[in-house]
Amino acid sequence: MDKQKLLDYIKYRDDESCFALAQEYHKEEQYAAAISFYMKCCEKTEDKNLAYECMLKVSLCFMRQGRREFSTKCLLQQAIWHSPTRPEAYFLLSRLMEWQRQWFESYNYATIGIAIWDKSVAPLRTWVEYPGAYGLLFQKAISSWWCGKTDECRKLFQEIIINHGNDLDEAHGRAVQYSVTRIGLRKEDAFNPYDKSKQPALKFKFTGSENIEQNYSQCYQDMFILTMLNGKRNGKYFEVGAADPYYGSNTALLEKEFGWTGHSLEILDHEVAKFREHRSNPVHHVDATKINYRTFLRSLNMGNDFDYLQLDCEPPSTTFEILLGIPFDEFRFAVITFEHDYYTDITRSYRDKSRKYLLSQGYELVAADIAPNNWASFEDWWVHPDLVDRETIDRMKSVTGQPQHCEKYLINV
Repeated sequence: MDKQKLLDYIKYRDDESCFALAQEYHKEEQYAAAISFYMKCCEKTEDKNLAYECMLKVSLCFMRQGRREFSTKCLLQQAIWHSPTRPEAYFLLSRLMEWQRQWFESYNYATIGIAIWDKSVAPLRTWVEYPGAYGLLFQKAISSWWCGKTDECRKLFQEIIINHGNDLDEAHGRAVQYSVTRIGLRKEDAFNPYDKSKQPALKFKFTGSENIEQNYSQCYQDMFILTMLNGKRNGKYFEVGAADPYYGSNTALLEKEFGWTGHSLEILDHEVAKFREHRSNPVHHVDATKINYRTFLRSLNMGNDFDYLQLDCEPPSTTFEILLGIPFDEFRFAVITFEHDYYTDITRSYRDKSRKYLLSQGYELVAADIAPNNWASFEDWWVHPDLVDRETIDRMKSVTGQPQHCEKYLINV
């Protein structure tokens, strides 16, 4: 402990020396002493912000002591009475209610805090576990999910990613990334099924399109592959991140209706079991981040040119890591669908990283920022210009800089 702080308090006994000594006891985890001196400071000071800060500090000491939830809540409420337009106490109250699984109270404190927060107030002088401008939004997003406000939850997390993604601390960054991945999109927004009734409106009626009754991909990926290869039969694919054998599968239609062969990778036990039960082509039960892809692809004995490569894992950093492991100097892929999940990427970086890398490997971006709706950009679709007809590439190329609804991209609607 800094003895000078104690000597200063003995000498001056003013609010500043009192606060400094309280800080020392707090740092040493001597919470009872810290609480005592924070409260003395609060009584002595005429500085409104310092008094407010002392109340928050005492609440944090109560939390560390444990079993002081009621006292903590009361003190934070008093802090709000003292400075009702500051955000920190609302954040701590909302977090406390979250920890106690009092979801509606947590939601209410976050909502009120956002509504009356004066954004011009100066920061407090010390750390009170308030992460910054995104704190109340984060609390509202978390609690709204448990309150049954799922659409609001998705919108709030999107607001955090768009406006505060680069500001998130490590803990909140992990929590946001996990939450948006887990929550996903609404089913009605996430999936865009194709059926035979839409065939007359296809922008490019590839060979065999008239015989397709339905597809299986989430966002027309299988229809894009067949479009770029003019309905090629008996093609070859390599699929990283297989998931369900049919629901949302990019390769089921290729295998079932067009005679394609290929290999899929999947880490989840139950998905592997379903795939092996319902699909003919093999699936490998592996962690896709722990594979030597050069050795693995050579072992398949399928040649050096594939017709399709799927890269679809979570989170975006994982998919990009796998992309870097593909030996593009030895193997070529006519069509690639790369899931960058830009709309969930808190760093907003992996889309651009993947583009620079694939361009450097000789691939051409044909359809950028594909989305299942009008805003959730999640995939880029690529081709190797030596393996796909130039006229088809030019006809289908669409790089707009904005999210592209997958159905509007492939169907004249």
